[in-house]
Amino acid sequence: MPLVELPCMSQFLDFEINRDTEETSGSFDTDAHFVDFYIPEISYLGDVGLLSSVLEAANSLSSRSIYRWRLRDISTPRKNTDQSSVHTSIFLGNARGPWLLCEDERRHLCRIFRFSKHIVLIGGAVFLPGAKAIEENKPLAVHSNFFDAAAEENIEGACIEHHTISHGRLRSATTALAAVRLILAMVEEDEGSYLAGLVADQIGLPTNRQSRTSRRAAQMIRQSKGDPIIEAAIRVMSNHVENPLSIGQIADKLFVSERVLQRLIKALLNTTPLKVYRLIRLEVAHNLLRHTNLSVMEASTAVGFESRRHFTYWYRTVYGNEPHQTRLAAFQGSREVAQSSKQG
Repeated sequence: MPLVELPCMSQFLDFEINRDTEETSGSFDTDAHFVDFYIPEISYLGDVGLLSSVLEAANSLSSRSIYRWRLRDISTPRKNTDQSSVHTSIFLGNARGPWLLCEDERRHLCRIFRFSKHIVLIGGAVFLPGAKAIEENKPLAVHSNFFDAAAEENIEGACIEHHTISHGRLRSATTALAAVRLILAMVEEDEGSYLAGLVADQIGLPTNRQSRTSRRAAQMIRQSKGDPIIEAAIRVMSNHVENPLSIGQIADKLFVSERVLQRLIKALLNTTPLKVYRLIRLEVAHNLLRHTNLSVMEASTAVGFESRRHFTYWYRTVYGNEPHQTRLAAFQGSREVAQSSKQG
């Protein structure tokens, strides 16, 4: 069913899922990768949420907002198309039947195909007009429900049991769940296998990673471009939060001098080993306050701060609020904590 025939969809169309200001401000960060989602009916908003959660995880684990995404309407032409930015259009079809379009939507679809640098077709979206011509003579991932129809339409891949297929700028998947792998592959293509591995780990996909890395540690490892000494130093720091080592002791474990470690971290992270270590310990404390029953004093001790006053000062510097506010928010919600703070 065409989008324009769904009056209740109007409240969702062009919805700024992560506050993309492309059309409200007339300008946007050209370094960002823009992702547009198109769906045939509102029942597929859940699939949009599934795929956008991968993008959200990538943004969360990165030191910058890599992806910006929104829900769009095929019947409305896209504005402010910037050829210098990477733009991916994802069409979420269903597994019950082809995606039918009116004449105006067909014209707009041609424009979307022409200006999108990457196109993802899911489920019945492989039947969209012009889809099979994007990468001519290349197979598409066809759901088993559509094998006969796809063969009739001369769509390559009609009898190939692959849930995802990628060729050039065209990617296809049989279902939204299968498309998660395509989105993860996009993250790897944009930002490298390290971040893609972290994202897969966070969303619960099997990976070959040997150990888990905190978000703060992952950001610094990526910023260092995977420098082996810095990565090893961060892992040593992460393994010694309750009884912190001196920077000299950390350097000894890495078989480098303290001076070399300081210079390397300054050059690649623009900070000092001591600050890196403190950020890692504070992140552990932050997670303890949010997800356990430990008191502020217990969380402070667990990450090696001997003085609660010292701990509170650095926690407030990094997170912008008091440790006890984070603790209360875990049980009361941040809005109630903010209100109680004003009353106090």
